[in-house]
Amino acid sequence: VSVEAVDAVGTATVELPFVLDATAPTVRVVSASPPRIWVSEAATLDVRVNGARRVMRATGPGAMPIARIERLRTLVVVARDPAGNVTTFRR
Repeated sequence: VSVEAVDAVGTATVELPFVLDATAPTVRVVSASPPRIWVSEAATLDVRVNGARRVMRATGPGAMPIARIERLRTLVVVARDPAGNVTTFRR
């Protein structure tokens, strides 16, 4: 983004980087035992697995284990990226 201000004295310009992210993160199950999920980008994950709630943070794309759960029976993941895009995954 570039902002230009002009007055009688002269012109001043300020440039700042701008990134538009309108895509919600993608979540999928990689493995049910041991439970691992994959997320497409950095996100905060509110995870309900087998009735237990966990908050996890993905620093980038990749697979993540779900700690202290041996086998995946039910799963709901709400993923929110830094831009505020949200997706809900249910299995």
